[in-house]
Amino acid sequence: MTVQLLVSTMDGAFFKRGYQPPFDDYLVINQISRSSPCPSHWGGERNIDAADSSVPPMGGPAGGAFDYNETGLSKSRNRALQHATADICVVGDDDVCHLPAAQEIIAGAFADHPRADIITFQARTPDGAPFKRYASRPRRHTRRSIMRVTSWEIALRTAPVRAAGLRFDELFGLGADFPTGEENIFLMDALRRGLHLRYIPAPIAIHPAESSGADFSRPDLIAAKGAAFRRMFGAASPPLEMAFACKKHHLSGLSCRQFYRHMRRGRAAYDRRLKRA
Repeated sequence: MTVQLLVSTMDGAFFKRGYQPPFDDYLVINQISRSSPCPSHWGGERNIDAADSSVPPMGGPAGGAFDYNETGLSKSRNRALQHATADICVVGDDDVCHLPAAQEIIAGAFADHPRADIITFQARTPDGAPFKRYASRPRRHTRRSIMRVTSWEIALRTAPVRAAGLRFDELFGLGADFPTGEENIFLMDALRRGLHLRYIPAPIAIHPAESSGADFSRPDLIAAKGAAFRRMFGAASPPLEMAFACKKHHLSGLSCRQFYRHMRRGRAAYDRRLKRA
């Protein structure tokens, strides 16, 4: 069973970091912003009109590095899934580290659960604390439990995900119209297409305590949550949005009503976006 880490980065940030992931195989999707003075993962000037693939010198990713003149985290994730070559793929970012035994933990979990198409794991902060509150026991994911998953906790079997036509919604995620919620939408789509999702209480990743998905200080991110709820739950989203607002508004400094108003604005923006499509 082969395992491959899929790294999303922009303007060569991953390569500048000099980090070597503890995986036998990984590939990098490097998106290039228009303002980048040094776009290539090679560290030099290049004009890239379309996808460019190459393998950097010794110490670079075995799966290759792919440069794209585009932005959007979900686009990057979909490019990575397109280029993936391993049996198991692990979602990664350029600010995530992995525990030394991550590859073995992931491979072992899929070996122990041969029916699982997607397995989510745990993360730790740099000081070793849990990144969030996690369930203490393994379990099968539900529509409720996937709402607490972060992207770099996800590993998946490549073949069934491709067979199901599963992709990240490119309207969501950093750099998109609605800059959050893409991983929850991805997992919800997986459940609806009949894939088997499990959670294993084992840490694989290390990430700083801050996460954009839990940032409620910005109205645009609160609005994006409303759009994500609409995308996942359709006409049933308003009462779920209200429940979410009542639970999370204290993290924003807003009242429940103000928080919900931002979510409702995001829901309306998503509806308008669909009408234009």
